[in-house]
Amino acid sequence: MYRRSSRLLCAVFAGAALIASACSSGSSSPASDGSTAPGTESAVAPGGEKVLRDGYVLGAGNPPHFDPAQLFTVDAAQIMTMVFDGLTEFDFTDPSKPELKPHVAESFSTNADASEFVFTIRKGMVFSNGNPVLPSSFAYAWNRAGDPKLAATYAYLFFFIKGGQERVEGKADTISGVVADDAALTLTVSLVKPYADFASVVSHNLFWPLDELTVSKLTDQSAYDQATIIGNGPFKMVGPFEKDKGVTLVQNEKYAGGVVGSPSGTLDVTKPNLTKIEFVVSKDLDASYQTYESGQLDTAGFPSGKFKEATAKYPFFKSGAFSLDYYVFRADDPVVGGPKNEKLRQAMSMAIDRVAIADAVCQGSCLPADSVVPPGIPGYLPGLCTICAHDLAGAKKLLADWKAAGGQLSAPIVFAFNSGAGLEDTINIIQANLAELGVEVVQKPISSDTYFGDMAKDPAQFFRLGWAADYPLYDNFTGDLFASTSANNYQKLNLPDFDAALEKARATTDVAARAAAYQAAERLVVNTGYALPLSWGDGGLVFSKKVKGLVRYPSLMVNYDRLDIG
Repeated sequence: MYRRSSRLLCAVFAGAALIASACSSGSSSPASDGSTAPGTESAVAPGGEKVLRDGYVLGAGNPPHFDPAQLFTVDAAQIMTMVFDGLTEFDFTDPSKPELKPHVAESFSTNADASEFVFTIRKGMVFSNGNPVLPSSFAYAWNRAGDPKLAATYAYLFFFIKGGQERVEGKADTISGVVADDAALTLTVSLVKPYADFASVVSHNLFWPLDELTVSKLTDQSAYDQATIIGNGPFKMVGPFEKDKGVTLVQNEKYAGGVVGSPSGTLDVTKPNLTKIEFVVSKDLDASYQTYESGQLDTAGFPSGKFKEATAKYPFFKSGAFSLDYYVFRADDPVVGGPKNEKLRQAMSMAIDRVAIADAVCQGSCLPADSVVPPGIPGYLPGLCTICAHDLAGAKKLLADWKAAGGQLSAPIVFAFNSGAGLEDTINIIQANLAELGVEVVQKPISSDTYFGDMAKDPAQFFRLGWAADYPLYDNFTGDLFASTSANNYQKLNLPDFDAALEKARATTDVAARAAAYQAAERLVVNTGYALPLSWGDGGLVFSKKVKGLVRYPSLMVNYDRLDIG
């Protein structure tokens, strides 16, 4: 269903193992000590409302953005995928084979070399306020999101479209390659270069439609984050988001239907079972989990080291997840960046004991990574990272070679991470591993409220990042993270060989050859130590016994529009 994603602002990779072949719910049996899951009372409110109080999504604080043009975190994306539908969407009915389906688009087609796409919009689609969803609703939203004044994190995705880069750079008022014909209900998109997977890319939140009649009236477009955002999805917002007060959604009575389990080209018009969802903000995962245990929440994540306890005591959903916890070096830093410091980076990678971290922190619930691309993504190659296996002796030799060539550390390496997200145990182990190597790092915890913005502006020498797939494509774990044009390339990496290899992969139409081309591109980043993949997986979630039919997709999105409560 929903694939949204983005930078994992507050998620903990101490959860579900990547099981790409199947999803399974955890046991709802009581714990051996006789305790039972919270929330066994009825969830049906007076008047017949079915209300879910969710502590999972905002369990580690406030997201920075909700505006579709600006949001880039899983937490905000989870909420807004309930508020918006895009041109296309992935159906994760079979998690091992996600299927791209038309959604607001009734159909889409491309020319022979995949340089032009035509999306035909369904007739009669409306926003929750009753205004029509038209091809121009998409064109307006894209041109708005490309406005350099908004500085959208994902605006680089418009570079695929003719005139997109000019719009983002402020050299044009519109994206010339986007033509909306409301009479014919078609949206024609001309690309700069062939890109066979473009129909998958437009499932991203950057490409959602907006109600021009409403949004265009804002005198300050950046203020849409503080407004009641109008969408076309199964739910609608009740008032604007207020910091620390959470988000409340209610059913959108004008919703046209979704794609889950429906044949390609059709909509499943089943209405949500829930009448209201209250997404509750907690200061951190410990607080969220404690509130859940008190019976005041229906869902929650769990803190680091709580996996065994949570799965033993409460109903728990564990699924495959297209997600990555990884660590990077600032590419232009004179101490750790550049070709001359390659052996230092490689040594640090080999000194990190990924298996020990998975056992101690994840408690066996996540997998040590040997690639930035997780299993289940087409093209994944086991063992692609040749410096990810723990080898302290080999690491010490590389470090000695680096020093012999003139490398030196006159001060500890600054090691930054987002605090409050349950990462401390992992960070401590990495610091200890590097101390064994003979490399001193000093921890720099930064509030999750500002962390990714801080790293985007002025990254540390060595810092933690997390990623979950926007769509299940190899490109989403390579181009989005490491291309010189990508705003998600926080480490300021600029490798012409990688960019060239990436372009070759994108233009390759044969599936097997395209996978091999992406693998070649990834090696240029991973095996030179610019990115150190640590683990795959994400913390699953516990839920109360009154929650029925809960599923979390590999995209990390929960099926709030399909589950029931009572």
